Amino acid sequence: SGGRLRRPVNVPLDVFSEEIKFYELGELATNKF
Repeated sequence: SGGRLRRPVNVPLDVFSEEIKFYELGELATNKF
């Protein structure tokens, strides 16, 4: 993925968003996916 954050197709968007918040990946990560 070249260091990019990618959401697997089998993971719902809301779950993926919560995971980003949980792991404190930041707003930049949230905006990029």
